[in-house]
Amino acid sequence: MKDDLKKGRVTIPTDLDVVPETIEVLKKWGADAIRDCDGTEFPAELTKTGAKIYSTYYTTRKDNAWAKANPDEVQQCYIMTGFHTATGGMLSIPLMKGISPELMQVNGNDDPARWWEVMDRTTGQPVPTTEWSYNAAT
Repeated sequence: MKDDLKKGRVTIPTDLDVVPETIEVLKKWGADAIRDCDGTEFPAELTKTGAKIYSTYYTTRKDNAWAKANPDEVQQCYIMTGFHTATGGMLSIPLMKGISPELMQVNGNDDPARWWEVMDRTTGQPVPTTEWSYNAAT
């Protein structure tokens, strides 16, 4: 492989137990950046490679006090409720049934019509956002 290859536009993940392998891939791929895999510790040896260094953003690790003080910044997770059959009239679906409120909370800050999907399992198609709504109280 040529030593004069251009570098850039590639970020590779790393972890504490793969430092030599990270350096090898960095050179082979011509990567210009390295990021830690899990948001905990970045290997000190890799700070000397000359590559840009990024940190994975996991607020669920390391800084729980900050995460609790900034709930709008925590990692988002998509969940799927159990199946519910509409037998007529309005159907209410309990979003958090079976999920510990200590582990997850419904994101009521961002627009549900943008981020959520209600599926009609009979047709396999999404229900238009104009035909459903979110009620934080129920």
